[in-house]
Amino acid sequence: MHCEKDGKKSEIRRLQLAEDVEKLRRAIVANPQIALVVVDTITSYFGDVNTNADQDIRPVMDALAKAFGDCGACFLGIIHHNKKSDVDALQKILGASSVAGAVRAVYGCSRDPENKDECYFALVKGNLTKKRSGMKYKMSEKTIDGITAPHIEWLGETDEDANEVMAMEKERRKVVARARNK
Repeated sequence: MHCEKDGKKSEIRRLQLAEDVEKLRRAIVANPQIALVVVDTITSYFGDVNTNADQDIRPVMDALAKAFGDCGACFLGIIHHNKKSDVDALQKILGASSVAGAVRAVYGCSRDPENKDECYFALVKGNLTKKRSGMKYKMSEKTIDGITAPHIEWLGETDEDANEVMAMEKERRKVVARARNK
């Protein structure tokens, strides 16, 4: 993809957080109506770094924390779980430990093992609050002006954190496996 600036063609490239954090901050400061920046999945936007190496990731995460620390906007990075089954919720976050280590709050989303129509938005890590609860939700649809779109229906607060939800999932898998073996 190319664009033209001052009569010269230049290439447009994907945001690379390793190189572009300060540009992103300037854009947010110049546009104070921006309240939220969402990057899905954050590891796709780190740039030319090893996403599994703390020494590569920590400077990017620290730069993001500094850039968004006082600008009035929130940065939300979405990341997937790794496939490991013998770790806690924090260690299930894909990539280097600095991805989760540098941020102040981490929530995990997962299905309720007892009710597949409902999900947990459960606390993994929270440095900014004493409250350790999360929320239950389900995906619904909402129609506005003839347009039907997905909609999150919040079902209320839950006391389960991400590790407790993972324990419930493991127990449910054991129950299912025992039932199959009978």
